[in-house]
Amino acid sequence: MSLIFPARRRTPPPSHRPSTTLFDTGGLLTLAVDAGLWNLAVSRFGGTARTVVAVVKELEHLRKDANVGGLATTALADLVWLGDPIVLDEDAGRKQAERLRNIIAAGRPLTHDLQHYAEAALIVVGRPIGAQAIIEDYDARVAAQGNGVRPMSVHKLLHLWIRQGVLTSAQAFEYSEAIRSAKRGMDYTEEELIEGGFKLGRVGQP
Repeated sequence: MSLIFPARRRTPPPSHRPSTTLFDTGGLLTLAVDAGLWNLAVSRFGGTARTVVAVVKELEHLRKDANVGGLATTALADLVWLGDPIVLDEDAGRKQAERLRNIIAAGRPLTHDLQHYAEAALIVVGRPIGAQAIIEDYDARVAAQGNGVRPMSVHKLLHLWIRQGVLTSAQAFEYSEAIRSAKRGMDYTEEELIEGGFKLGRVGQP
């Protein structure tokens, strides 16, 4: 199965979203900055959301990280809503994930053995079912978009929830500030969250 990178497409409207949403390591770390944000994600996606074994393994590794160890521990304490982690049990699937990880890393050195592999595995799992995925890394979102998976950062998710009436813009801004305070995102105004422009989709500017 070839991995392709077509031109970017606009995120489909809510009524056309796929039923399965996959969560990567970065997305779970970001949600873990605030209990209210985490619980909102559980209430919105519980029963339809999944993750992969590689994400759980990366979270376990990151518990020792000085920067995100606390967030990783928080996330690991409540993963039941994601069901049993999906295993890439076929050799072909693992090879696809390794190849895709190399594309995402683009020659940059990895900070640990699992970096970008979880995102790549998520894309390999999500491609056959046209899943949506909550992914924080920009390059991984580009790879997802090019391989039939519909990516979204947590900040884009906040924008979507404003549009759907799930959150007020003021509530979304409070969550955005919590994310910024935890050094998981940039400084956004309430208006930017309402507009949901391209800035919300960049790595480092999720």
